[in-house]
Amino acid sequence: MGFSLESSPVEVDIHLAGYDGPSWEVAPFRHRSGWLMVAEARLMTPFGFVSETLVAAVSDHGEAYSPEMAARLLNIPAGFPRDAEVKPPESLADRLDALYWDFLGTTDLESLGHFEEAEAANDGKIASFEADCAAFEAKLWTVIRQLRAERRKSAVMPERRAEIDARLKRLLEMPDELAQGMREKLREMRAATGGLETAVMDSLTDHGELEVLYVVRWRARSAVLQRVDCRLPVNRDPGFTRHPWHDGGLAGRTLERLAQMRPFQHERDE
Repeated sequence: MGFSLESSPVEVDIHLAGYDGPSWEVAPFRHRSGWLMVAEARLMTPFGFVSETLVAAVSDHGEAYSPEMAARLLNIPAGFPRDAEVKPPESLADRLDALYWDFLGTTDLESLGHFEEAEAANDGKIASFEADCAAFEAKLWTVIRQLRAERRKSAVMPERRAEIDARLKRLLEMPDELAQGMREKLREMRAATGGLETAVMDSLTDHGELEVLYVVRWRARSAVLQRVDCRLPVNRDPGFTRHPWHDGGLAGRTLERLAQMRPFQHERDE
């Protein structure tokens, strides 16, 4: 499953000294540079809509970071965003591709687990229904035996005997009606999980969709970030594509905060 890397990548310096956490958590980025890609995976399952933010990161040394490690890049203070001068490597798309397949596999396993739970719950309902039907049928035959025993008594008046005969006629019709109704109900109950199973199996072949949110080239710096006004001079040619976010004073914010301000969603150069 391939992805386009033409997402107007930007380049930033990340400042490890400004990370709000233990230094060992960002040690793997020291003296490193690389690429970061953030995307949103979406998939509709029989049990509801599932989405997850995927963070892929690789270094220029050929290292592929774990999702947990890659996510830390989003919480490291970043310098002023600028246009990236090089294209992202194919290894970045390969890394995101692997994360996406992990997402699909995990979602499929969850769907199968939910189906097993639904199937077990339905089996419990079926067993309970069958037990209720059996108990009702047992009571029915108990009443029939009692009425037959009463009818055989010589002291029973003709009017009472006629009443018993009418009741016995109706009661003796009920076992067949009960059996037919029970079969129809069981067919409906089993069809419910049968339809769900078909939907789950179909969902296992659905690849959903993946939207790349932004692509960033990062370069780790160990020095403390100097917070200065990074707004461009009004009457000076910046020498690169100017976008609205250049006037936002974005230096020192984390990549996550920058993304929330949508600086990476700018128009592409013609």
